[in-house]
Amino acid sequence: MVSQLHQNGSHLSLFTFSLLVTLLKISNVENITLPHVTTSQKTGKTNRVDFFSNETDLNPGDNLHQVVRLEKGDTLFFTCGSDAIFKNGTVERFPKNPLKYTLPSQGEYEGTKGLLHELPNHNIFRSDVDIISSYEDEHNGTRLRITYPSSAVIMAKRPDNFTLNYACKYQPHDDTNPASFKFLEVKFDGVYPMAYGCESSDSALFLNGIPQEDESISIKRQRRLCYIDPIPNMIIGIYCKPGDRLYPSRCFQEAVLDAQGFTTRFNKSYIDPDFPYQEFPERFRLIKLSHDFDKKAPISCSCVDRNGKMTKKLIIEKPKNAEVNIMNLVNRGIVSLNKPPYVLSYILSPGMHLTFLVNNSSIKLRNGEEAYGWISPKNAVQDIGMIGDDGKLVEIPLSDAIGSKGFYVGRTELYNGVSYRFVYDDNGIVVLKKPDRVIAYGWVMLDSRNNALTHLGLALAMYIVPTDPYTYGCGVDSADLFHKEGFLLSFEYDQVPVTKCKVNPYLSSPVGFYCPEGFVLEPPNCFSEMLHKDKEVVVPLSDFEPLARALEGRHIKVADFHTSTSNRDHIRYSSVELMCRCLDKEGQVHASITLDLRKPRTRQLGNINKAF
Repeated sequence: MVSQLHQNGSHLSLFTFSLLVTLLKISNVENITLPHVTTSQKTGKTNRVDFFSNETDLNPGDNLHQVVRLEKGDTLFFTCGSDAIFKNGTVERFPKNPLKYTLPSQGEYEGTKGLLHELPNHNIFRSDVDIISSYEDEHNGTRLRITYPSSAVIMAKRPDNFTLNYACKYQPHDDTNPASFKFLEVKFDGVYPMAYGCESSDSALFLNGIPQEDESISIKRQRRLCYIDPIPNMIIGIYCKPGDRLYPSRCFQEAVLDAQGFTTRFNKSYIDPDFPYQEFPERFRLIKLSHDFDKKAPISCSCVDRNGKMTKKLIIEKPKNAEVNIMNLVNRGIVSLNKPPYVLSYILSPGMHLTFLVNNSSIKLRNGEEAYGWISPKNAVQDIGMIGDDGKLVEIPLSDAIGSKGFYVGRTELYNGVSYRFVYDDNGIVVLKKPDRVIAYGWVMLDSRNNALTHLGLALAMYIVPTDPYTYGCGVDSADLFHKEGFLLSFEYDQVPVTKCKVNPYLSSPVGFYCPEGFVLEPPNCFSEMLHKDKEVVVPLSDFEPLARALEGRHIKVADFHTSTSNRDHIRYSSVELMCRCLDKEGQVHASITLDLRKPRTRQLGNINKAF
């Protein structure tokens, strides 16, 4: 446990510590049928896949796609072979670092282009154990081992179609001979959907968990309480580490804890009866909240250790506005130079605000010592901390992470400090430009006796609840809500400012259009129906592209043109252009979006203008 962070210089920036936050957001879950708890252990089979293991395994230009399905208890050993085996060529494995990355599924990219698109494992799935490891094989080089313990919990973005994908390439030294590729697709049984939740371990199993990348900087999670903001149709989970148990034992099945901590009967109307996941390991539960869930009184379940001591408590409760006063925490001895960082986490949803009060002078600690402190990033109005692609916390501009209308950070000078106010208006609009929804700030302390010693006293994390998806498109006075590239965008002036965008949805999807309250959307159900640009008549989008899906954001109209590989032959490309418009009450157009349904000439977004 490292409670002191050292760095030369006068301050500690956010990227120097690895923040462990168990945030507060949850999702959907409900089952009228009681879930079945699985407790049996099973020994499975061992699978071996050896590509390019000897000279006879070479067929230049020959591709092979092998599929292995793992049930719980199974193990897979996989190798691409070793350069030492071959005299006339070299062997290469993709991805380069399979412990952290995988490849897209076969068919998502043409030919071998998918080898260039490595995907972080943490964005694809979460597990309570490390299922992927590697070791050196004396004869076959590095061998990958994928172990699926019978008690393991795997959660994936696409649980019904979750795969890990790898490839091997043999390249003859003679470049006139084509390379050989072999592909491995690993499927898993018993995978659960990703959820928001709480755990007594540090495995970052849930979406609101952050992976611990730097074991040398271990920030202890001070708070055993984990709050989840309930939203209808969201999936919520709780996981207890080995040695812990659920309390009540029939958590989210027959019983929960009420606001006073007493066991009470679980109301089955809270959960979705059609949630298909019914079997769980004994220390794990998932529920999906019903579509009309509106629970104001908190309900909870806990993890307790062998002595009955609570190690983590999941509380499902509507969040409240909050104030974090650093001086109060210091005076109470919660934040100190000689204690691990105190972690606070909050949800911010529309209509909420959070106030962070910090001092601007030296402070007296409870032990009589004097310290200085400041917020990090120092420009907290414009910059935030966020998890980067490598899992480390980095400082980035707020506008790079969040697009918004009605979400802002304010700074007010006080007589003895500074007030930072994070405000999310009732009708605010937020889209997330990064996959991580957690923004973070730190309060850094400086020991007045040793100017070289800095210490992270407080880690403050906020989970920002988005109102709408991040799309390719445009709208009225809303440039910050949409991607900047991947489509054509123009600004004109015709009595009023006019924003126009043209999107090829086969290149850039999902597509979005924003027409604010007080304006007239034409047609009113944009993307379900659209204006035929040549004929000036309203037509169903499905007449031109039945695979497209019209979606309803809270403020932004959305159309999703993503489709599976098997359906790509059924895409209906067309020279017809369809559009939606946003007009004022006098009939003046303020914004328009046009869908170009032609088959793209290139799939490279960097050449988007050529594609049109």
